[in-house]
Amino acid sequence: MASLISVIVPVYNSAVYLTECLDSLKKQNFKDVEFIIINDGSKDSSREIIDNYAKNDSRFIAIHKNNEGVSAARNDGLKIAKGEFVFFCDSDDILAENALDKLYQKAKTGNADVVIGDYIAFNENRKKAYSYFSHEFSTKEKNIIEQIQQMVLYRGYSPYYTKDCGYLFSTPWGFLIKKEIFEKNKIDFPKDLNYYEDGIVLLKIFEFASVVAYIKNEIYLYRITKNSLCHSEGLELIEKCSKASSYISNFITEFNKGHEFTNAYYARMIFFLKKIALKSFFIKEFPGSFFKKYKCFKQLVKSKEYKKATQNIKYLKLKESEKYFGFVLRFRLAFFYALAQHFRNRFK
Repeated sequence: MASLISVIVPVYNSAVYLTECLDSLKKQNFKDVEFIIINDGSKDSSREIIDNYAKNDSRFIAIHKNNEGVSAARNDGLKIAKGEFVFFCDSDDILAENALDKLYQKAKTGNADVVIGDYIAFNENRKKAYSYFSHEFSTKEKNIIEQIQQMVLYRGYSPYYTKDCGYLFSTPWGFLIKKEIFEKNKIDFPKDLNYYEDGIVLLKIFEFASVVAYIKNEIYLYRITKNSLCHSEGLELIEKCSKASSYISNFITEFNKGHEFTNAYYARMIFFLKKIALKSFFIKEFPGSFFKKYKCFKQLVKSKEYKKATQNIKYLKLKESEKYFGFVLRFRLAFFYALAQHFRNRFK
């Protein structure tokens, strides 16, 4: 029997948080649902926890496989999902009370292909709510949907901007998505990409969505951990950003996106540069002297990949810390910025 919603949860060594996650699914008041839990080769007790839920609740489907990564796990979930809609949940996060029902009711009311909900980011020390947009809406206007699509690249391109939108709009959780969009357009998560792969998928989802809706409800609790996928650090981040930018560039070419979309892409590149600067070149662990670090960073800024973005900074809708970083690059103050970061890390 088909379900209305398929919730897909990839799991890898998350036993410490998994019970809390699965309990939040089990407590949902929306009943016509299946929970597809994919154990991606975990070496901890995740398998036993998953099997226990599947044994005691027929809505839970346990899938055990060799480790291939989160993208492959999500793709496996999509292949067997029977729902009209799919929802992705990470195994260390929590689904808010009645979240699925709130999303589904909005989808049915507006015949939406995608429904977006807000989130709360939390850890043991802090808890903060984020609102993606300034007000609720349901729209089939192509220009609005394209602005939402551009927001996947960078938050400054939101049609209804709010300073509380945060940086996580490029993640797949928090979205109720019609499964047929994946099926008809052969969309899957790229297995050869392990940074911003979610954003690539969402760009395609919004490309083919006819109606997009948003509810101003915090439906998802995102747990901030040092192992969070978006917290990649070190030299590998440079290569990851480079690969992600190639995917975005190819998307722009394939779908013949316009000038404003390209600017949103440039804004994403400035975001990448800022993250690389703070997580790679200007950390203590980066090898070499300060001048060597600075030289490497300058070479990256001047590279073909980032040069156009830095040349177009004054035209971009940068916000807050990216706006400051863009100012630094535009007026060639990178040396002083690097020096400030160097001394900050040295005396931290």
